[in-house]
Formats: sequence, C-alpha cells, structure tokens
Amino acid sequence: MDKKQKIAIVLMPILAVAILFGASSLRPGVAAETYEGVGEGYYGDIKVKVSIVEDTIQGIEILEISDTPGFGDKAAEETIQRIIEAQSANVDAVSGATASSKGTIEAVRNALKGHFGIEGVGQGYYGDIRVRVKFDGDKIDSIEII
Repeated sequence: MDKKQKIAIVLMPILAVAILFGASSLRPGVAAETYEGVGEGYYGDIKVKVSIVEDTIQGIEILEISDTPGFGDKAAEETIQRIIEAQSANVDAVSGATASSKGTIEAVRNALKGHFGIEGVGQGYYGDIRVRVKFDGDKIDSIEII
C-alpha cells in the first residue's frame, strides 16, 4: 500500500463523520428539527431524540435506556450507527441483543413519525384515498391528502 492509499484510509472516516454531522453548519440558517420517540427494550423503555436537517438524519441521542449497561446500551449505539449510515430505520438488529436493538429501532421509527408522518389508505367512493398524518407528540398536527 502506498502513502496516498494510507492517507485516504485515514481521512475517509473523518470526512464521512464531518459530512454526516457537520452538514447543518455548512448551510447557515438551516436548523435541525428534533423529535423524540420511545420503544420497548429488554428491561424497559428506550427513549431517543432524532435530529433531522432537510429530511436527513443528522444524529440520534439515547435519552433513556434501562437495558444491561455495557451490553444493551452498546447494541443500541451500534443500531443507531446503522440507522444513520442507512438513513433509514430499516436495519438489522445487533446479534445477541435483539430486544435492545429492536427497541432502539422502534424508538427511532416513532420519532420519525413526527417528521415524516404516517401514511394510510382508505376506500373512497371512486377508489382509494391516501393520506399522511403528522403528529406533534401524541396529538395530530396535520392531515394531508396525497
């Protein structure tokens, strides 16, 4: 491996982190929106705060977790990294800590409902009616006919 390849290997993770977490600071006036969600872990609720800038997940913070220290919390952190990398909550659970992983995924999904809403379909007189419902906490904020 030559010197340029070694430098590239060192710089790539640093640049990736800078792009993921520094994107909002590169665009003045663009503030992150934050949403909280709760999911069921192994020993109780897992509560997270998700930061979003222009439909991009910028960060996820664990606010509360009762799962085994050093095990469940590490699985939750790894799950968060997977979600941020995929920009989706559709990720695999961490092997050996499935409940903590699934609880974290559920918490993130519940938080994302505040930003993206939930879509549903009902039968109308001349066909299906598709709507998107956005929430503010546990209350409906808006209903949009798609």
